[in-house]
Amino acid sequence: MVRTKSKRNTKRIQYTTGKPSRNNRGSSGFVSNQQDLVQLHGLSNPFSQHARGSKLPDTDSSKSVPVSLVNRYTRSSDANGNLAIRVKPDLANNIATATTITGNVITTFGTPASTVDYTALAAQFEKYRIVSWGVKIYSTLAPTDQSGFFTVMTNPTFGDGMDAASCFYEETRTFPVTETSVQWISKPVGNSYLDYALISVYEPWDECCIYASGLPASTSGCIQIEVYFNLECQVTLGAISSTIATPAADSKPHLLTAMGHVAKHLGGTKLANDAKSSILSILGRGLSAALKTGATYAGSLVGIPPMASYNLLKDW
Repeated sequence: MVRTKSKRNTKRIQYTTGKPSRNNRGSSGFVSNQQDLVQLHGLSNPFSQHARGSKLPDTDSSKSVPVSLVNRYTRSSDANGNLAIRVKPDLANNIATATTITGNVITTFGTPASTVDYTALAAQFEKYRIVSWGVKIYSTLAPTDQSGFFTVMTNPTFGDGMDAASCFYEETRTFPVTETSVQWISKPVGNSYLDYALISVYEPWDECCIYASGLPASTSGCIQIEVYFNLECQVTLGAISSTIATPAADSKPHLLTAMGHVAKHLGGTKLANDAKSSILSILGRGLSAALKTGATYAGSLVGIPPMASYNLLKDW
């Protein structure tokens, strides 16, 4: 009987299948998931540092320039201690202050003002689309001088003659003026927000109206708002901005899906501290839902039952 000599310097290798473990810091799945989480944060939270430089990860392949704007406005109360402000997703007609308020009814708004840097934007860019936008609201009065409340209303559009006491808006939330900070995050209306529009055109996103009452009468600085816009702009032919345009973001359909999930929970009006404490959980659930949806769709193409596809991603 002849014995075969075993080979030296060999190892038995066992391969396993399945997705990388969440706890394996060296796994590609973990790294990818964390990168998506950071990118989703920048796409969904207009106040985040990650929002600066964000681009929508759709199939558009044209070069663009990311632009972030922060405009601050201080508004004064009228003789009855009231004020109202309308903020639109419109760079040319961004903010308007009520000129006539009768009780809870805002009868007329004044001529809307453009964003502070609108002239410069219009000179350099022909088209744009909104990546994210939102508003922060707070009082600049000393704590001992603060009084009253303000209501933040959300709707696809508003007009003159609106009743701040009505419930027939997409959302209404009321806060005392003494709150440190309240934030409002807009949501896109429909799917055309992915299309570029002329710089002077109104984009299809929710707008908000802020109505305040019980304020110190005829007092400046009662309410201050900060309007945050994160834009993706296309350059004007022959403009100097054409030299700084960069390639489009990689297409990531699951992130666009996740943005929709996150907007349902993060969009609208919240106390800033509440939003900050819950945002990671909201982002994680949104990304998980998007990945599971993608896995279910991909699995259906090859005959994998939906629950089996969900189990592949149950730890994400």
